[in-house]
Formats: sequence, structure tokens, C-alpha cells
Amino acid sequence: MSVKNLVMLSGAGTDFRQHYEDITMTIDLEVPAWIRSAGPAINRAYDAAVAEQIAQGAPTYMSIARSLGISLYLVTAAAKRQNLRPTGDRPKVDPLNHPRVNLERVRTLRQSGMHFDDIARELCVSPYVLRTVLRRATAITGEEFDLPEQDPLNHPKIDLDRVRELRKAGMSIVNVAHELHVCAPVLRQVMEGARAITGETFPRMVDPLNHRKINWAKALELRNAGTTFAEIARHFNVSKPTLLKVLEQACAVTGETLVRTVRPRDPLNHPKIDMEKVRELRRVGVTWADMAPQFNVSASWLYTIAARARAITGETFERPMHPTRSLNNTELNRVRKLRKAGKPTKEIAAKLNVLPNRLYRTLARVRAETGEDLRGRLPIEESEVDLVRVRKLLKAGMTYTQIASEFGIPRHRLRLILKRVTLRTGERFDRPGS
Repeated sequence: MSVKNLVMLSGAGTDFRQHYEDITMTIDLEVPAWIRSAGPAINRAYDAAVAEQIAQGAPTYMSIARSLGISLYLVTAAAKRQNLRPTGDRPKVDPLNHPRVNLERVRTLRQSGMHFDDIARELCVSPYVLRTVLRRATAITGEEFDLPEQDPLNHPKIDLDRVRELRKAGMSIVNVAHELHVCAPVLRQVMEGARAITGETFPRMVDPLNHRKINWAKALELRNAGTTFAEIARHFNVSKPTLLKVLEQACAVTGETLVRTVRPRDPLNHPKIDMEKVRELRRVGVTWADMAPQFNVSASWLYTIAARARAITGETFERPMHPTRSLNNTELNRVRKLRKAGKPTKEIAAKLNVLPNRLYRTLARVRAETGEDLRGRLPIEESEVDLVRVRKLLKAGMTYTQIASEFGIPRHRLRLILKRVTLRTGERFDRPGS
């Protein structure tokens, strides 16, 4: 009977307990998880029997399950519900006298260079059991079951002549390790030790002209067609460093040079940039940065194409600089009124619908032509600051910025007031040590 049918029968009123006690432990693990969402009553039929077995001194959960003829899941569930535990559950084994792990045998195998996984297979135990026993034995005796220092030139499993032969055949370290039935880190460690003694690097010899992934003729064709190395690497499904290494070796053999042949495009007939539209936009004063997004290119590339077109046609594509328009009398009178009202330059520019920097240039031009200063400078009054307090603050080591904030005025205005006092009286307001 399948589990799904069993659950369906239990929902239909069939004697679920009779079926439940007849199925295997696997069903005991699966059914409760499936029917838990339906909220059935907890099966406490075995609680008393399990408690009685534990009271009688049953050593393990498994012995209770065998005694009652039920699954281990039901026994552990009943014991946990009652917060009970067999007194002799999982007795600890003396690691120095383990029935299956002979430490003398382990020492001998470790001295021969075997790893823990190989020793575990030799002793017919799991690697976890072996490591647990050795860890407990180390805690008692302090003995470390480390591999002995081995001569990399005479490794029991790794024949360096064979490694040299396989590497010359073009095999990777992982494939060589698989061929020698060792793990790659062990092989690398032995090769590093051998290199430290003999200086041999065991290079991997790969014929660049007959690479298993990179076709030299195709790569040369793509490169001459103007393809980048990154695109060629994607074409052969290899990394760019691998491609460059193979191509460099191939060039050393054949004498070829992989110079990318880039066919220059006609700037007057660019596929993205319409030069007629560029001229129109430049005539109305559009900058390169504002124009580039319209052609879906960068500003630098747009400028490069325009420079190439200029080399052919001589056209400069200069952007006309519109002169700053002068303010008429009505606007000047409005500026004067707003200045008298204490309005700043930026607010005046917003009311005149011009940019602040353009208004600054316009007022500078008016000042140069008529001598009238329409800048919003307030008259400098020495009474704005207490000179006695300024002297004390300077002696205390405060900066001009801190002193200006004490009086609630800008730093430059404080400096102008102190400069006027210095010109009038000759007194200097310098900080101590400056």
C-alpha cells in the first residue's frame, strides 16, 4: 500500500493504527510529516511501554525498538515527549582499545603515507569513525597521527618521471593526479617540494598550433577581421588569459603577429552619427555632451568622429557663443528695486528668467560701461563686531571662521571689517603664532 493511499484511507475513517503499525520505519518518518498539518492527536500508545523499558535499564533506543517490535522513530518520539533517555545509550568505546580501529595498524599505515580515507577503507570503518577515535586517542596520549616527512623525489605513489611525461603530453595537474590515483593538492605539494630541490617546474607542454579548443587558423582569421581578443575567447569558449597564452606561443612558433586590423569607418557615413544633424545641433549651440545621447554614443567618440570629418572636409563644427544680452532700462530699474529690497542675485536672476552667471556677467558689463555698481554689497559697519571681544577670541586661539560664527556674519565680512579697522588705526588682528 502506498503512502498516499494510506493517508487517504486514514482520512476516510479506516483503522489507521492497524495499518500504521504494519509499515516500515521509512513510513514512520514520512507519514507524520505529511499528516501533521491536519492536526491529528499525538499517538501516545507507546509512551508507557517505552517508559517501562527505560526504567528497566534498557541500554539503547534500538534495543527498546527491537523489544517492542516498533520502529526507532516511534521509540525516540515517545522518549522525547517524556524527557527520558536510556541510561546506557551509546556507550563510549575506549579509543585505545577500539574493536575495529587498531592504533598500531593506523600508525603503520600512516608511516607508509596513506591518508585517512584509505586507512578507513583498509579497516572497514567510516572516515568519521576513524577520525573520532584518533581525536579521542590524541586527547588521551597526545600522539599526533600525522603523515611523515616524505622525500618528494621518492614518493610512494607519485612517480616524478611519470608526472614529467604526462605534463609534456599536455595533461593538467588534475588529470595527472587522477591518473596517479592521488588528489590534486597532494600532487601539487610533491611537485612544489621537488621544485624546491631540483628547480624543475614540470611545465605543461601544449602544442599551440593543435590546441584542443583553440583553432590557430580561425583565431588568426578573426583577428585579421578586426575581432577583439575577448570576442575570440568567447568564440572558442576559453578565458582571455588562456587565449593570449596559446596565441603568444603560436606566434613564437610561426612568427605571425596578431595585429588587429581595424577598418576605419567613413566619418561622413557613420552608421550611428548623422553629420547633417550634428551640424544643425552645433549651429544652435548644443554641446557634445548634450548631443551624444541622441546618437547613442559617448561624447568622446562623437568628438572623435567629428575630428575625422574635419580632417576630410575642413569643417570645424564650432558652437557659436551667444553674447550676453544687455539689460534694457526697464530690467535695470527692476534690478535696482530688487537690490534695494535686499534680494540676492540668484533670486533676481530667477525673476528675470536668466541664469545667475549670465546676470553676473551682465551686471559686470554695466558696471564697466556706466560705473554703476548693482552688486548686492551691504555697507561695511565697524559696529557689527565687538573689537574687544575679537581680540580676546583671537588670543584664545579661535579661527576667523569660528569668530565670524560667534557674531553671526560671514567670514569674509569679518575680514573686511578688520581690514578697514587696520587701515584706519594701524592695529593688526593676527592670531598668536601666525
